[in-house]
Amino acid sequence: MKRILSYIGFSSFLLFFSVMFIPFFYMSTGKEYDYNQQVSRGFISRSAVFFELDTGAPELEYFHYVELITGEKFEFYSDSLDYDFNELLTSGNINPPDSETAPESIINTRDTSGLTFIERLLTIGTGDYFAAVHNGEARYVYINGDPSLPPVVSGRFFEPSECLSSEKLVVIGSDYLEETYEVGDDLFIRYNEEEFRVIGVAGLSYPTTLDSILFFNLRSAQIDELIQLRFFVDGDATTIKKTFEAMNAYATDEIGVELSQMDMPTTLTDIVSGGVYLKNHLTVLTFAFIALTYISILTRILSAEDKKIGAMLLTGISVGRIGWYIYGRIFFFGIAGIITGAIASSVILSFRYFQLSVMLVLGELLIWSGVSFVLLLLCIVPIVFRVRTLHIEEVIRKA
Repeated sequence: MKRILSYIGFSSFLLFFSVMFIPFFYMSTGKEYDYNQQVSRGFISRSAVFFELDTGAPELEYFHYVELITGEKFEFYSDSLDYDFNELLTSGNINPPDSETAPESIINTRDTSGLTFIERLLTIGTGDYFAAVHNGEARYVYINGDPSLPPVVSGRFFEPSECLSSEKLVVIGSDYLEETYEVGDDLFIRYNEEEFRVIGVAGLSYPTTLDSILFFNLRSAQIDELIQLRFFVDGDATTIKKTFEAMNAYATDEIGVELSQMDMPTTLTDIVSGGVYLKNHLTVLTFAFIALTYISILTRILSAEDKKIGAMLLTGISVGRIGWYIYGRIFFFGIAGIITGAIASSVILSFRYFQLSVMLVLGELLIWSGVSFVLLLLCIVPIVFRVRTLHIEEVIRKA
């Protein structure tokens, strides 16, 4: 009896420790990986949609600089590395080809509300999302609802109401701290010859891409900075899909131009992992293994109790009492396993093994502690089924 009790106790403890701890560690590691990718992109998640205005104008990617003997200087972009400078001088045209169709012409004025087309475009969605004009080191952001926001090491990030405020505000990366200066109790920085009030410093406790990024409220952008025409909208995948569709419909109705999706920027973590780490099939296999382990160990535990169940049935003990007798030991050691798993998870959390927000990791801990407890409660179902369907004659014959 002691041997069987020891087997049941150890098996129950190990089973529910594993059911609690392994998914917690796995899911936290997955979130850490996703979070690192998000930070590497400048706090842009994999759900984000990058887009531009599809004006049909040629992509102007080559910069040309011409200085004549007379001292005249010309600077312009074109869609070709080779350019006929004689034609340029003859025509007197120093603008990029097809400049009259360039998208600058459709967004370089503000309407009666004081907003440009781009500002209206980024505010057209509903739900929780984070939208921005993406301009290299600078992001001109608009926040709708309560989406996930870049972390800050001091100060705060923008409130949604501040995104369209006429006050020029900025959240800086730590690399720009040396460029700031104090005016009274406030901190300021100059960018593009304009002064911005610093309300926070973005980043984490270790060096990241966020250290080299400037986040401005959308309304503070100069009109010529809104014509970069590279945007993104980020948040929950379902919300983002609806928001992008609404923005596309608005652009089509207002200016007759559709939004064209762009490829997601590749991060260093994408390159290192080859894009295969924590794919959906790996997650399915992991949880399938845990489920099979749960079923097989529980089945083996019940099989070890067959003789005892048969003996108790022969003596006339009720099914309910037998069920509770067996379940009681599984429940006791199972609770011990869950508590031990929670303690081990808390130790990992206290040592900051994960760089995630404490609340995110704590949320995973609570979720899997709850799931483990529910699975422990559900053990009563196969136990009662086993007691009711056990053939006493077969147990006696095997004995």
